[in-house]
Amino acid sequence: LYMVFGIWCGMVGAGLSLLIRFELGQTSVFTDEHFFNVIVT
Repeated sequence: LYMVFGIWCGMVGAGLSLLIRFELGQTSVFTDEHFFNVIVT
């Protein structure tokens, strides 16, 4: 169970990291700036 939770958290973290990198690479990919601020903070 500990290993499954660790893998799941790693996948969620990697997904959020990709969203942040994608937003920084392209200008205003997300239509709502509030959504980007929620992910970052």
